[in-house]
Amino acid sequence: MLKFSFYDADFKSSFLIEGILKEKLTGIVVENSLKNEEIRIFKNCVEQLKERFFHDLNTGNGFSLPGMFGQLHKTQPKHLIESYFENIEPFCSAVNLVCGFNVQQRLTQLLRLYFQPHTAAVLPGFLPYSFRVVYPKKGGLFVHKDGQLLPFIHNEVSEVICRYVQPETMMSWYFTLQDPDEGGELWVADTLYDDYVKEGQFAMVNSQGERIEVDAMQHIKVKPPTGSLLMFKGGSYWHKVVPPADNAENRITFGGFMALGLDEQYVYYWS
Repeated sequence: MLKFSFYDADFKSSFLIEGILKEKLTGIVVENSLKNEEIRIFKNCVEQLKERFFHDLNTGNGFSLPGMFGQLHKTQPKHLIESYFENIEPFCSAVNLVCGFNVQQRLTQLLRLYFQPHTAAVLPGFLPYSFRVVYPKKGGLFVHKDGQLLPFIHNEVSEVICRYVQPETMMSWYFTLQDPDEGGELWVADTLYDDYVKEGQFAMVNSQGERIEVDAMQHIKVKPPTGSLLMFKGGSYWHKVVPPADNAENRITFGGFMALGLDEQYVYYWS
């Protein structure tokens, strides 16, 4: 079952996140979550800081500012762990300086509206957010499932995360800062493929050896307009990002991951 519900920022309702946690919804899109001036400020921030904190996405398909926890794969050298943590304070300070306000405080203010009845909090010691830019005419972000990340992340990082959160509740969140005219959708596969594993970047295979091309999987595409907040249980669904069309603009987002805390009081977010 794949179901996304769309709301407007003026929709006065708590407990939107509970629909995702209880798997009544795949995800939600809250339109007009960011003001036009905030969008302009964040896009300017990407331009100002892209050289200083640039980190490649999917071998040239785009970039992130800065590197994210999901890139601390065990196949990568351990010195990247130090780089990840050492970049947090300089990056956040640089973002605050360019934006002219404390972005983490503003982000927590926004997210707490939708994390009710839980309290929004940054995962202690981790990067609170990141920017992602996906180029047109490239490969987008390849199919993945966030819930499978933790066992493959260096233990020094994954073990800390698991001290705070319930891994099975991992979700993704992002604000759309630039929605290309064509392409750039979030692509989410049906739960039929829960037991499939990746075979390279473009095929899946299940325990019976049945193989399917990624693009042949039953799926939906979700295209949040500029200024929207999207939240979905990216830990439980195979998903990818479709590249913007050839003549379209870059897809630009501002976001990260989140999960329910062990005590269920908090929903922690990080990137």
